[in-house]
Amino acid sequence: MASAADQRSIPKAIPRSEPGEREEFSPLDRHFADFIVRLSGGGTGTKPLWLAAALVSFYQRRGHICLDLPAVAETPRPDAVEGTGECCPPLTEWTGRLNAARAVGAPGDFCPLILDRRGRLYLYRYWEYQERLAGLIRKRVEQPPPRRDIALLRDGLERLFPGDGSGETDWQKVAAFTALTRRFCVISGGPGTGKTTTVAKILALLLEQNRKSGSEQKLRIALAAPTGKAAARLRASILREKARLDSQVREDIPGETATLHRLLGAVPDSPFFRYNADNRLPADIAVVDEASM
Repeated sequence: MASAADQRSIPKAIPRSEPGEREEFSPLDRHFADFIVRLSGGGTGTKPLWLAAALVSFYQRRGHICLDLPAVAETPRPDAVEGTGECCPPLTEWTGRLNAARAVGAPGDFCPLILDRRGRLYLYRYWEYQERLAGLIRKRVEQPPPRRDIALLRDGLERLFPGDGSGETDWQKVAAFTALTRRFCVISGGPGTGKTTTVAKILALLLEQNRKSGSEQKLRIALAAPTGKAAARLRASILREKARLDSQVREDIPGETATLHRLLGAVPDSPFFRYNADNRLPADIAVVDEASM
């Protein structure tokens, strides 16, 4: 399975807010870089280490899980004075300096910065987050597929995704089939490609399967999004799609959505949540809109 960083779109140069606009390192970036240099003993030849540490902080504040050294090597530094042509070091020289620094370790080491074999530099905490998440997803993917009534599923797919007669692959239908036959599923697509419409139909298919199984327990469905605005958009989309579904499943699809923090029960003034690995979320199905967040 590819790591989380493989799935992200990492820019091929240091990001700018606007074309031609220069972005400075923040005081946080600079203090962090100074700290990493001190941890490594200081001395001469620490400029590549300082720059890498500052860039890790710089990128993390922009939502990136790591610094992709091959992508930024020999590109202009964000703090370069216009016209000076100051650039990041060549990749081989840069990684060599980092591998020699005491504050930089390889995957599995307990160091402030982690440098992997592909030249991706992480804050230790974010490297650990990535590995734990990848492990949990891998474990779920490797589980046996859920048992489904295939005849009922086939009928539901034909009914909810009738097609337009063009003979083209219906990727919404493919996504629904995948979601019903796998333990973990990511549905991706640009705006207007029908992701939320597909999710509502997937929920209908799951509810039909549950009813056919004879289970007296209703499926517990959780709908969430990263922000309040996104949760409100998800709620509006789900309510719109519910009105088009069969009345037998319509009422079992929740009309309420929550932010992830609210859903997991964020504990005030702490980084912890009420629901966690030891106290699982009471839901049979969890739908997270905008998984990349």
